[in-house]
Amino acid sequence: RYKDTTVGTGEIPLKGHKVRIAYTIHTPNGSIIDSEDPSMKKILPWKRTVAIAVGKLCPGLDSAIQTMREGGERRIVIRPENAFGEKGYPKAGIKGNESIAVDLKLLK
Repeated sequence: RYKDTTVGTGEIPLKGHKVRIAYTIHTPNGSIIDSEDPSMKKILPWKRTVAIAVGKLCPGLDSAIQTMREGGERRIVIRPENAFGEKGYPKAGIKGNESIAVDLKLLK
């Protein structure tokens, strides 16, 4: 599920393209898990520039980026089966079978 807060006007990225993103990941209760902000401790292996649809991101984020336009901003809620599944990501405080929310901006 997602809601666009700003619809971009630029290009739509294709599979394998490298994109630049700004993101903040939250737990369902609103606690920040991770962000590209350099002042935050990095927990997840996501980077500010990443190739999409090649297995570098969780499936829910990959598919959401592929339907955005450059300059767009979106809040995405990713169900566990498209995020970290039954195992979760304990290092980041994501429990098994827990959804995550991502505030995302497609920069380039």
